[in-house]
Amino acid sequence: MVRRIALSVVFIFSAAGLPAQGTPLFVAHVDFDAWRAGYPQSRLAQMLADPAVQPAWRSIVQMIEGTAEGLDIDALLPLLTGQAVVAVMDPGGAASPTASVGFLQAGGTQALRAWIQGMVPLMPPESVLDQGNTLVFGEDAALRQMIAGRLPQGPAAFSLEPASDAFLALRVNLGAILADIAESSALAGRPSPAAQLGFGNAHALAASIAFDGPGMRSQGRLDFNGPRTGVPSFLGPDAPFAFLDLAPQTTRSFAGLHITPPAQIAAWIDQTFGPQVLQGPAQAVQNVLQLDLREQLLPAIGGEIAYVSTAEPGPLGAGMALILAANDPATLERFASAAALMAASSLQAPSVTPGQPAQTAPPQITPVTQGSVTYSTVPIMGQSVCFGTVRGHFVLASSQTLMNSIIATGDGGANVRQSEAWQAMSAGLAESGAMIRLTDMRPDPSSGAMLAQMLPMMAMGAPPEAEPLFAALPAVLQHLGQSASVVTAAPESIAFEGHSNSAIEVGAMPAVLAAIAVPNFLEARGRARVSRVRADLRSLATALEAYHIDNSSYPVWTMGNAPDSIAPHNALLATMPVFGTRAPSSLTTPIAYVAHQFEDPFNRAGGPFSYYTDGPGWILLSPGPDGDFNVNPQRDYSSAVAQPSAELLQRAYDPTNGTVSAGDVFRVKQ
Repeated sequence: MVRRIALSVVFIFSAAGLPAQGTPLFVAHVDFDAWRAGYPQSRLAQMLADPAVQPAWRSIVQMIEGTAEGLDIDALLPLLTGQAVVAVMDPGGAASPTASVGFLQAGGTQALRAWIQGMVPLMPPESVLDQGNTLVFGEDAALRQMIAGRLPQGPAAFSLEPASDAFLALRVNLGAILADIAESSALAGRPSPAAQLGFGNAHALAASIAFDGPGMRSQGRLDFNGPRTGVPSFLGPDAPFAFLDLAPQTTRSFAGLHITPPAQIAAWIDQTFGPQVLQGPAQAVQNVLQLDLREQLLPAIGGEIAYVSTAEPGPLGAGMALILAANDPATLERFASAAALMAASSLQAPSVTPGQPAQTAPPQITPVTQGSVTYSTVPIMGQSVCFGTVRGHFVLASSQTLMNSIIATGDGGANVRQSEAWQAMSAGLAESGAMIRLTDMRPDPSSGAMLAQMLPMMAMGAPPEAEPLFAALPAVLQHLGQSASVVTAAPESIAFEGHSNSAIEVGAMPAVLAAIAVPNFLEARGRARVSRVRADLRSLATALEAYHIDNSSYPVWTMGNAPDSIAPHNALLATMPVFGTRAPSSLTTPIAYVAHQFEDPFNRAGGPFSYYTDGPGWILLSPGPDGDFNVNPQRDYSSAVAQPSAELLQRAYDPTNGTVSAGDVFRVKQ
C-alpha cells in the first residue's frame, strides 16, 4: 500500500550507492529547510504568486491531488520539514523494486504519520518504522532500518555529494540500468546500443540543486568505470573557448563545444556501424564538390564548434551564426559556396512576366569587404546569408548585419563577456571546459507575437481542465530568464555546473532525469527477464527431448504443494504442476541433460518453472512479468491437438500490450 502514497509525486527522483541487500537503483535526498529558506526569494515563488498564473497552478495542484484519494497538498506542505530520503532498491530475480520514503523531523513525526495513515488507512503496520524523530514507510524491513540509521548523518551517508545549501541531491545507478539493457540485448542476439555508443561502462549520474538568490545553481557528474570511450570520448579536451572573442555583446544565447577531430569521429562511425552509414553523404560531397568527405572536408574542421543567437534581425526573428574552428578555411568556404548556391536555387521563386514563360535567374555569390575581412553573401529567401573566415574561424551568419557585428567584435569590439547576461550568469563558472552554454528564455516582441498567434491552435482539442494552463502561458513566459552552464571532461568522468534565474528550467531537470531513467530501466529489466525465460525454456525443452530419447518417457510431474515436490511450498506454485522427485536431478545426473536447475525469474517467492506432461507431450510455463498464471496446463494443454492450441494462444504474454501485462510465457511440444 505504501506505493499509493501520493508523496511519490514529490519524490520521483532517485539514485544509487546504498550498501543494502540487492541492487540499488535510485536515491534522492531532500532538505525541506533549505527549500523553505530559499524559495520565498526565488523567481519561482514570484511566478506562482502572479495572479495571471495562479489559476493554472491551482489546476495543476488539483490534478496532482486527483491521483490519490484524500491527498491535500495545502495540508501536506506545512508538515514537510527537516530532511527526507527516497530509496528504490532492486532485490534481483523476479521481485519488484522496493521503495521506501523516510523523514527526519526535529519536532517529531506524529503529525506527518497521522496525516499519511489517515490518507492510506489500510497501510500495513509492519510497513511503518517510527522512532520519534524518524519515520520510514516501505515494504522492505532492511531498507527501512538502513534509512532510519543513516538519515541523521545527512546526504553523505547515502553516497551523495550535494552542493552547499542544496535542497535536492540525487544519484542514478546507471550501471544497473545498463547491465539490464546489455543482458536484454545479448539474449535477443543483438549488441547493446549503450555499449555500441560507448556508454557501456557508465557507472553513476549524480546531481544537486540549490537556490541562488532569485535563481538556482546546479552541479552534477557522470562517472565511468574506466576511461571514456565512444561518444563520451568525443567531448573535450577542456580548453578556453575562442569563439567568445567573436560573439557580439548583443548575443542572447550561445553554445560552444570542444570535440575530438571530426575525421576521428568518422573513423569511429565506420568501425562501429560500418562505412555504409557515411556512404551517402560522402558520395554527395564527392559528386557536387569533388571533395573527399573523410580525407578533405572533415579534416578541415577544427576542434571547436559554436552556435550564436543575437538580437539582430533574422529569418526567425533573431540573428543566428555557426562558428567553426578551421584547420583549412579555403576548403570550408568552397563547401559553403556550393551548398549555398544549391539552397538558393532550390528555394528561389521564379519571376513571372505576362506573356512570357517563368524564368529563374541563377543566384550569385557577392564578395563584401568589412574591416579586415572579405566574406561572401548569397540571397536566400530574402536574406543575405553570409560566410567567410574571421580570426581563424569559419563563420556562417544569417544576415550581413550579424556578420559585420562578428567581424567588428573580432577586430576588438565588445564581446559577449561584457554583456549583462553573461556577467550575471557566469559568476563562479570557468570559461575553460569541454562545453559552455548561455540561454536567454525571455520572449522578445516577435516571439511573443508568434506565441499569441499559436495559442488558439495549441489549445484546440485540449480537455477543459487544460484551459487554465494555456491561458496562463503568456504570463508564465514573462517569468522565464537566463541560464548558463559549463561542462568539463576528465578521463573517467564528465561534470557540469550551472546557474539559472529561470527556476523552471533548472527545477525541471530532476523530473526529466527521472522521467527518462525510471521507465527505461523498468522496460529494459522486463525485456531482459522475458528474454531470459524464453532462453531457459528453450534449453529445458532440448533437455526434455534428449531425456525422452534415453528413457522413452518424459520426467514425472507433481503438484507444487505435494510432499514429494522438489520445489519448496510457495503460494505461486501451490496449485500448479512442477517437476517431480526425479527432476531436475534426473536431468543433471548421471547424464547432464542440463547443467543446472533453472528458476523462474517471475516466481516472486522463488522456484522452478511450471511443468506438465500428459505422456506424449509437455508444456513449460512461466507466469510472465505480471506474476500471475493465466494458463491451467491440465485444462488448456493436450498433445492430442495441434500445439500451441487456441486456448494457449489466448493466454500468451504479448509485450505489445505492455512490458508488464497479463499473459504467460510458455513452450510446448509441437
